[in-house]
Amino acid sequence: MILITSAQYLVAEFQIEFGKLPPAFLPLGQKRFYEYYARLFHAYNEPIVLTLPESFTLHSFDIANLAKHNIEILFVPDNLGLGESIVYALNMKLPLNQSLHILHGDIYLEKIDSTENAIGVMHVDNNYEWEYLSSDYRIACDSKQSCGDQLALSGYFHIQNPYTLIQSIVCSKYDYISGLKLYSQAYPFRVVEQNGWQDFGLLSSYLHAKQIITTQRAFNQLVFQDGFYLKTSSLHKKLQGEINWFLEFPKDLSLHIPLFMQLDKNSYKVEYLYLNTLAELFVFGRLSIIVWKNILNSLHSFLSKLHAKTSTSQTNFNYTQKTFERLKDFCKERNFSFTQPFCFVDSNAKTPLSTTLSTTMGGGGAICLYLALPHLALLCKTCLQILTHILPHLLMFVLYMVIFVLAILCLTSAQIALKPMIHEVLILATQ
Repeated sequence: MILITSAQYLVAEFQIEFGKLPPAFLPLGQKRFYEYYARLFHAYNEPIVLTLPESFTLHSFDIANLAKHNIEILFVPDNLGLGESIVYALNMKLPLNQSLHILHGDIYLEKIDSTENAIGVMHVDNNYEWEYLSSDYRIACDSKQSCGDQLALSGYFHIQNPYTLIQSIVCSKYDYISGLKLYSQAYPFRVVEQNGWQDFGLLSSYLHAKQIITTQRAFNQLVFQDGFYLKTSSLHKKLQGEINWFLEFPKDLSLHIPLFMQLDKNSYKVEYLYLNTLAELFVFGRLSIIVWKNILNSLHSFLSKLHAKTSTSQTNFNYTQKTFERLKDFCKERNFSFTQPFCFVDSNAKTPLSTTLSTTMGGGGAICLYLALPHLALLCKTCLQILTHILPHLLMFVLYMVIFVLAILCLTSAQIALKPMIHEVLILATQ
């Protein structure tokens, strides 16, 4: 079993940025952090259990997303310490018939190099209060690392005997670190040095670590160099437009944008800012209305100052055409139907992309019609083929219908003509 410990909310400095979230729900590269856990342990083919605070409410998207990644949720009572939380989780999953992987929910690892009864360690370069691998931990004789190497615990552990770990934590008055040390006396740890390790338990570390995950689109390339992102693109006109935007940006408002350096006409460097994006805050955060009012007021103030500036340069920008080109490429690359209805999360109504576009942007109807032309042409061709196939039968059917109608009319006329004669015969018969 794989246990991801995320049953405590993030510290106050994180809550100011994102709202009240557990570590596993932090954004990273336009994904929730827990999605990286699923990828990290995919090859192990073992059940993944993610602990969360009991008071934390899951949105429907996360419920579906967690199920998609085969991650089981275990809610733990609030305000439990790490040792208490782990003991609670393991007791809820009894009996434990296999070994146990434990990973703290605020730790990022590029890969897992594990062995039986392993303790993960890493080299650190800052003065944070780490838990170091000391002589209090009993280390297996075949381990290459020694306690004197000043290695800090990475937050990953492989536990050979989960029951002994539970007993050790309980005997240590639910202190997790003391419990690990006691456990190692019975089952010595093998030391495994972790590469590609990042600590997301500190806001400063999190903001620095985010630079390792870029989210550029397919036609852009981003490379991080000395505090800058070097950007190139296969769409040269688009990139030249971005360069010109930075060059023409009002100097008295330059405080609001990162430092910019043009390299040539097809590339530039932009300063990496240790900040969260509005998209991350809106999609992944849980901020209050008051915070969003402040954000929107700041945006309004900036845009008002920006729009107060005037320019005599002619604008060569067609929003409709740009949207059309992007959607055309998207539908082609993803084999996505522009007219097939689909539904958004939390909505039962199915709407085609064409309808969504036409109702959300000016000129969208023309784009929808243009993009729908191939589908209309195919529909017309199909109808013509069907009509050609059934036309002889259709003509014969029409002929039969005409004959039938004429016959009915003739019979009706005959009935009208014979009616007086029949009436006279009936009168004579009654006399």
